[in-house]
Amino acid sequence: VAINSTAECTALKAADVACEGTLATCNSGVPGVAEAGCAAAMELCALSFQIPYMATGLNPYDVRIKCEKPPLCYDMGNDVAFLNDPAVQKQLGVNMKFESCNLVVNKAFTLDFMKNYHMLIPPMLEAGIDVLIYAGDQDFICNWLGNEKWVQALKWPHKDEFNAAAKKPYVVSGKEVGRMDGKEVGELQSFANLHFLRVYQAGHMVPMDQPEAALGMLNELLDGKFLQTNEELVV
Repeated sequence: VAINSTAECTALKAADVACEGTLATCNSGVPGVAEAGCAAAMELCALSFQIPYMATGLNPYDVRIKCEKPPLCYDMGNDVAFLNDPAVQKQLGVNMKFESCNLVVNKAFTLDFMKNYHMLIPPMLEAGIDVLIYAGDQDFICNWLGNEKWVQALKWPHKDEFNAAAKKPYVVSGKEVGRMDGKEVGELQSFANLHFLRVYQAGHMVPMDQPEAALGMLNELLDGKFLQTNEELVV
């Protein structure tokens, strides 16, 4: 199932222009006006682009499968039961009712969803912090194409070098990744301490779809191995 009718595509293009306008207002910093812009952006941008996709019946977190259990599309019953088990909570040192997604809390963040936060990353890079942005290539809601675009547009001292860096196969290794040891699991673009990783055959929840790839990339990030593939380090 695809979004391929002329009417839908025309509507999406029209919504894009209006969405950009509300996003600019949302991030204007003008008291009162910005908040109204953020609310409008949430309604216009999110709904305009999600409704046509949701109408296909596909899972917005994984384009390969249907949305089996709306609104989150997954049955998280086992996870919820495990984290609400008294023995588990005792080990974690908590006493609470766990929910996979609290929609009341989610709603409280409505005005934050459409704000820009990418400007927080350049200071981290300048401080020498290793930054990895990753995305599963089967995700719609936070698709890898959009993530790659904003990463490549990020303003930092080595923007040009990063964009000129060749994309290379990403291979995980080690006994921790089991059967995937030595296997290519993604595509990596990297320069200095900024890295963008497209994870193959993974949706929104990369650790669920490709656990070995997720474990491998996390271990390598914490071990500083991403930095070892680059000749220069920003400090």
